[in-house]
Amino acid sequence: MVGSFEYDKEEDVFYIYNSDLPKIVCGSIVCGDVVFDISGDGEVVGMQIEGASDFFGFSLDVFDNISEAGMKVMTQGNAIVIDLLFV
Repeated sequence: MVGSFEYDKEEDVFYIYNSDLPKIVCGSIVCGDVVFDISGDGEVVGMQIEGASDFFGFSLDVFDNISEAGMKVMTQGNAIVIDLLFV
């Protein structure tokens, strides 16, 4: 489940991708403060979370201590379930 991630502390935006390998993003779905990046195959390949500290309930400094992050995407019928892991 290890992927790549970035955190922009100044803007409080967290970016996470479900792979270290780049995939071409063909579209995005915006849902409130979360933007889902979608590949040409219709897979969720990344997320951008604005206001990340409020979204996760973390202080800004917690993001400095994240050494790894992962994202696992599963589909169940018409629903998409996304697990995020922070180490």
